[in-house]
Amino acid sequence: LLEKLQPLQDNAAFNFVNALEDFLWAFELRATASWLFQLAVNRGIYQHDVFRVAEGDWGADFRKLSAGAALVGLTLWLDHMQDASLEGSPESPKSIVLITGTAEYNMVSLNSTLKAFLWEMGAPFLPCKTRTGILVAKAHSLKMWLKDSPFCFDLELKNAPSVPQLNSMQLVEGCFIRRGLVPAFKDIISRLGEVYPKKFAKLALLSDQMREKAIQIDMEGKKMKLKHLPRKVPQSQERRWQHPKRRFVRRTVPSHAKKILPENPGRR
Repeated sequence: LLEKLQPLQDNAAFNFVNALEDFLWAFELRATASWLFQLAVNRGIYQHDVFRVAEGDWGADFRKLSAGAALVGLTLWLDHMQDASLEGSPESPKSIVLITGTAEYNMVSLNSTLKAFLWEMGAPFLPCKTRTGILVAKAHSLKMWLKDSPFCFDLELKNAPSVPQLNSMQLVEGCFIRRGLVPAFKDIISRLGEVYPKKFAKLALLSDQMREKAIQIDMEGKKMKLKHLPRKVPQSQERRWQHPKRRFVRRTVPSHAKKILPENPGRR
């Protein structure tokens, strides 16, 4: 029946595929979710250029996709970029842009969801400094990560041997994230705020006890840095440089020098 999917009015097919992708991802039927995603692209339900790995154009735009559909698309995109990085073709741009948008659907923020997924893997995507809803990675850093990171050794989406009895995903602060990541995610974000992807990935992999020690050391280190920062002097107490007043002395030309000087050409 799914193979007969066609674009329908009022985005009915689009919304149906989005909901089904959420279900398949949550119950770890990832290979089926991948097949459905590519079917939706081929049938025109999803945009054909939802992600691209072409000459000088590596990019993705997952706006309007559900969280599950975006996670499937993101994994497929990473897999395609890994192949291109290993083969050396097609050539990438200097920066790789992932558009997530800023909207929330059913209390889920796509931007927060994809950021948490990428940062758990240590992927070098960072929020754009000038625009919200965009994640950017430097091409060199991303290629190195795709080649060397243990998280990228096998990006193929597979179905779990047995379907879990419970939903493997959980909604936390707008993030649709893996249930097992929730305690670490809450601990890191609440105490350290946003951290760099590599740091987040390292902390997330630690046991609760080791992560507690690492976070405590990090917080103490920040306190020490603040203590050693020079204090700002209030403006009223700042010493202002005053130029010493100089006495103006008019210089006179000796009479014998006047004879040597040429006549003023204007008086001729």
